[in-house]
Amino acid sequence: MKRTALIKTKAILIGILAFLIVGSSLFHAPLKQFSGEYLLHKKNYRPLIKERAWLQDSLASELGKSLTISEYQKLRVKYWQNSKNKLKKYSSIKNKLYDDHMFLGRSNLKFWLFLFGLVLLGFYFSIKSLINDIKAEIENGHKYISIAGISICLFWFYHLFFQTANDFYNETYFVYALGISFLVGFFVYGLAKYFVKKESLVKLIRKLFNFIFIEAEKKEYVKEEKKEDYVKRRIELAKYAMDNE
Repeated sequence: MKRTALIKTKAILIGILAFLIVGSSLFHAPLKQFSGEYLLHKKNYRPLIKERAWLQDSLASELGKSLTISEYQKLRVKYWQNSKNKLKKYSSIKNKLYDDHMFLGRSNLKFWLFLFGLVLLGFYFSIKSLINDIKAEIENGHKYISIAGISICLFWFYHLFFQTANDFYNETYFVYALGISFLVGFFVYGLAKYFVKKESLVKLIRKLFNFIFIEAEKKEYVKEEKKEDYVKRRIELAKYAMDNE
């Protein structure tokens, strides 16, 4: 009873872990792209622009009435400079609020978690693929693609956690891509060998079937008292071959 309970608990925990891995890229949805303070502050931009336009229009309407050209020009420069300072202060606060919301070098936790989930998903399936490739009875070179997938995922894991200030140099991407191309080359070589082996195996199976279905009966290799069992077994073998074609 206790053993059954432990097995069920283990299965549930594995299921939860699998869900977290496979679905992790979806958990970013409830998170906010921008902070509340950032969005609130952003609303100040339009009033600042409207204020600047209103001041310029007001000065233009007073030109020739209460303002001379010289006075108008001085006030226009003054008001424009004040507006420029206000916009500069606005941008400074906006940039600070944006930076405060950043997470490990990304614009926000929402975007970081989305990227992390995609990389984690690829990492999981690459490892699963590699395990299956190792267990495979016939080598087909696919393990090199699995290794390439794992390598790329590790590259992006490092980028997500540690490359937070600056991106890699272009040369780094080139060298890494070159390494991946070598792995793909090994895969192509292994796949070609697999097809050659498969073709040889198919020829061997054909010869074996030819012997079982034609030569054995024609040359009377089967004893008379065993013929009934032989025919029955031959039919079963043919049915199995058709079902698994």
